[in-house]
Amino acid sequence: MPTVPELVAARAAADPDRTALLQGDRELTYGALLDWADALAARLTGAGVSAGATVAVVCERSIEYVVAALAVLRAGACYLPVDPAYPAERRELMLADAAVAEVLDAAAVTAARTAGAPAAPRRPAGSPAPGDLAYVVYTSGSTGRPKGVAV
Repeated sequence: MPTVPELVAARAAADPDRTALLQGDRELTYGALLDWADALAARLTGAGVSAGATVAVVCERSIEYVVAALAVLRAGACYLPVDPAYPAERRELMLADAAVAEVLDAAAVTAARTAGAPAAPRRPAGSPAPGDLAYVVYTSGSTGRPKGVAV
């Protein structure tokens, strides 16, 4: 069974100019999505992120959020979605409890695109295998301390 990163890569190879993401008047093709995600994945692996690591994605729902999540998966890690609107105490609890290796925000995601990535590999070294952890979400904490749920 193919992984999400493999499905995106296959679509990008088959039809790189097809629209992958729309947000308002912004559009991103599959080819551009994969290039951007791979540039960010290369930066993550260069920073020491490896298989089994958790990377926090602190972004609003946006094109940058999707790019970040795909990049983390392409790096072989799992992502932890963190809403930037959460109170600082909740964000800090999640980041510490999940023992995140890196934190990505919209600025870091954008920087990976603007820096370009002519040398970024199409398949980062840590690409996930079926059955690997994809993401961690935290419960609301309504019955006490929020708990991470690994998916």
